[in-house]
Amino acid sequence: MSEPLYPVRQPPPGAIPEWTVAEAAWRNLATPNILVEGSTDPLTIKAFYVTGLISHLCHSVNILLDPKNLTEATYYPAYGVFASADELVGRCIRGNIEEWGARKDLTAGFQWVAQPLWTTYAEVVDEFVIVKDSNFPHTISDLVALRNFAAHGQAVNQSEVQEFDYLVLGRLQPHFAAAMEAYLALLVTSDEAAANLARANISPFRGRPILDGAWPFAPGPDSFPRSVGEAIRGMDWNYKNPLASLIGS
Repeated sequence: MSEPLYPVRQPPPGAIPEWTVAEAAWRNLATPNILVEGSTDPLTIKAFYVTGLISHLCHSVNILLDPKNLTEATYYPAYGVFASADELVGRCIRGNIEEWGARKDLTAGFQWVAQPLWTTYAEVVDEFVIVKDSNFPHTISDLVALRNFAAHGQAVNQSEVQEFDYLVLGRLQPHFAAAMEAYLALLVTSDEAAANLARANISPFRGRPILDGAWPFAPGPDSFPRSVGEAIRGMDWNYKNPLASLIGS
């Protein structure tokens, strides 16, 4: 490949103490992956890793929403998996260096989905309606509460969660795809966004997400973010009427 796979902006050496400690681990994690070895730096490897994890989560949502599955049984888990992808985006955007702060990360992720602009996303209020369908409008606070209910059930106050809406993931999908595309494009141009990625506390645990975050997508600073967004848009998160297969048969 003649052009760089994906040239993430680089922080000045030693400018981010957390990254100074972590970058060797990211370099070592990538070493066995000959498909990207020698063509990327540790921070780009981290960006591929995050992209791969989010790709895995989005594909898992797709599997859970397969029409062969009972919607009432798999939709809550599917939403919880999607929210984990949103939370990961929020952690990277915030540059969260701690092991906690999941609610803030989740909220930041939804703020970015609502308005993927670096200078203004954090100003989006909790009551901002991200999507509205034939059932309900869905604010950021609604979506955060819904994730907590999907993950913990009765461990949260059920009154915070409106009646479950089986249309919400299909409505969120194109917005999340656009948000991912915008974030990955930003890492090529924004020193601040790239520095926050370097700060974000994400463990370099296994190599597979690096491959799945780099190999399936078109190389290049413009085509890589766009192809990631297109891959997410190409999935089917729409509600499948369980009666449709019976009618069709």
